[in-house]
Amino acid sequence: VTAMKEAQASERRAEAAELETRQAKALADAKDLFLASMSHEIRTPLSSLLGLLSLASNALGSSSDDEVKQQLSMAQQAGAHLLMLVNDVLDFSKIAAGKLTLEPSPCNLSELCHSLVHMLSTTQMAAEEVEIHFEIGPTIPQLVLVDE
Repeated sequence: VTAMKEAQASERRAEAAELETRQAKALADAKDLFLASMSHEIRTPLSSLLGLLSLASNALGSSSDDEVKQQLSMAQQAGAHLLMLVNDVLDFSKIAAGKLTLEPSPCNLSELCHSLVHMLSTTQMAAEEVEIHFEIGPTIPQLVLVDE
């Protein structure tokens, strides 16, 4: 009788553990679906905003109002950074779902590093007077394959 009770208790524990595992997976799947949906919903208007900022910046042309141009440029950079973050959230959702596909393309490493330094210099790091320096060794190729 004792062995039977122990077997039943063990079976109940196994069933409870299996139920908890299924619930945790369902919760993780729901979270991933929410993040993917939310990211898509944010990305569409953000892309429109960036397009409008670009049109406004181009419409100014050679206007003498440098302050307005600078503010538009800062807004474009902030929007581009936000879009990058949203895309990263989407990528994490794809990774979790096992659906991320990398699309490598050639990129100039020096230009990429300069771009990153410029982007970081417009963030909080600039306010904290953090300096970033990089050096690309002579044996490192100029063009590298990256997934942007």
